[in-house]
Amino acid sequence: MQFTCDRESLVQAVAIVERAVATRDAMYLLTGILIDARADQLKLVATDLELGIECTLQADVKRPGAVVVDGRLFGQLIRKLPGEQVQVELGDGEGLAVVRSGSAEFSLHTRPAHDFPPLPDKPAEDRWTVSQALLRNMIRQTAFAAAADESRPYLTGVLFEVSGEELRLVATDSNRLAYSKGLLAQPAAAPRQAIVPARTAQEVARVLQDDEEAQVVVSVADNHISFETGTARVVSRLLEGTYPNYRQVLPQEQPIRTRVPRDVFQAAVERAALLSRKGPAVVIVNVRDQVLTLSAREADVGRSHEEIPVVHEGQDGQNAYQARFLLDVLRVLDSDEVQFDFSEGDKPATVKPAGGEDYLCLIMPIRLG
Repeated sequence: MQFTCDRESLVQAVAIVERAVATRDAMYLLTGILIDARADQLKLVATDLELGIECTLQADVKRPGAVVVDGRLFGQLIRKLPGEQVQVELGDGEGLAVVRSGSAEFSLHTRPAHDFPPLPDKPAEDRWTVSQALLRNMIRQTAFAAAADESRPYLTGVLFEVSGEELRLVATDSNRLAYSKGLLAQPAAAPRQAIVPARTAQEVARVLQDDEEAQVVVSVADNHISFETGTARVVSRLLEGTYPNYRQVLPQEQPIRTRVPRDVFQAAVERAALLSRKGPAVVIVNVRDQVLTLSAREADVGRSHEEIPVVHEGQDGQNAYQARFLLDVLRVLDSDEVQFDFSEGDKPATVKPAGGEDYLCLIMPIRLG
């Protein structure tokens, strides 16, 4: 094997695939990156058997071949090479790859490529096409709400649901729920649900471009899913289980309705959360006479009180929420103004872009003793 390629292109490709390199040595090959050089193209592959990522780039291939190199070392090395081009050459029978760039030369031990576990074939049962920018934003605005506790594994994932031309993403940890919907490039052949691990969804979002014209093809089989952009493919197992019926908790109109500047609301919650020393920070939201008041109190620390002018409709009232839950959703919204609606008692609050109908986040209140 011998090839030459642009160093910056190689750096970008390795940065994509190394996210799937195994961090533990349960299977030695999984800590490596497969380099496959053929027909003026270089393919890099990494997998931990749960998540797999492959990326292709152009290269001047003098001798085709494939080899596995230590993923962590290779990634660190190419980022620090001095030249604009990188040449990699595999010696005959030596088990070493020689890496040259500028005035630098390194020899790296390699592993046999034929032992590297292949990624699953592209599923063909269900295929959807969607804008990369749209899917990237939908993932960013939902995946944060997935559960971290694996006692109910299906809640650690993001529900992908299609019917007709509509794609819906849902994530919940039972204390909050994020919901987003968008349009497919073409209607789906049949309704389908798939629970994608939140980690996979977040890695997909990192690969996708913020480009409305660029598209990603999503392919689903019984036990795995594939996201393909043309230069990169992310493959992951699906989570088993029956996802909760999220439609049952989507609220109708709530009695306390406000519109508030997003950045002002976010900054006020961040300030109130500073008082917390023990346990999660809790803020009390009170709405009355076109004013939203945020307050917090922590024994032996102090208290806060801040008033924000808002557009207020409906009833007056107050409730308490975990500050982190409010901040998580406020940080992923792009709108200048958000709609924050709630009720007193144990019903969830709703946060969504003002005037928007394609996204919402539900947050359960906290009972104060």
